[in-house]
Amino acid sequence: MKSLNLFLFVNLLLVTGYLIFNFNQHADENKLNLETIEKINREIKQLKSDIVSLKGTSLKLSRLNNRENSVSPSANLTTVARNNTSQQSDDTEDNALKDQNFSPIEMEKKQAEKQSKNLEIISNAFLAESSDQSWSPEATALIKSFFESEAGAKINLINYECRKTLCKVEIIKPENSNVDDNVMMAFPMHISKTLSQGSFFHENNEDGTTNVTIYLVRNGYDLPA
Repeated sequence: MKSLNLFLFVNLLLVTGYLIFNFNQHADENKLNLETIEKINREIKQLKSDIVSLKGTSLKLSRLNNRENSVSPSANLTTVARNNTSQQSDDTEDNALKDQNFSPIEMEKKQAEKQSKNLEIISNAFLAESSDQSWSPEATALIKSFFESEAGAKINLINYECRKTLCKVEIIKPENSNVDDNVMMAFPMHISKTLSQGSFFHENNEDGTTNVTIYLVRNGYDLPA
């Protein structure tokens, strides 16, 4: 009888110990789950805060852009390819502007002035050139072939002309046309074997369309600077 009681007592201890262990284990798991949930909640709050911050930054940039457009005509010059010397010169000028601690609006004005100056230099160089009958017809035919293609036909080509080393292309882009943006990315690829460098000058019209003047340079030459 004593042996049986001892056996039952030992088993009772084992069962009790198991239950206590099981309870503690679940308690630890619940604690872990609660900690995980709290951590996730903190991360969600942080993400919401970041989103609000980003929205605020976007709004500020939008307001800044609107202010800039009201101060000067909406035009900009984008160089799609430059030689290393010209690019280094541009980078040096940009860094010099940054070092002078201009406000964002002042910086935009300085950039616009520099870009307008570059455009004037390229335009004057084009007007000063004469036509090269051994090259100009080939270059103009290449440009024309793109705008007669299925992709290029979506762009309204106004005028195009090639002289000794430079070509000038004038087009009009419709309002808010992503298709035309894709076409303009394809254009440099189409002419790259003959014209691998160029500058784009954009001017927005009141009706939402955009006038684009493109200056392209003959392979083996550099854009005027």
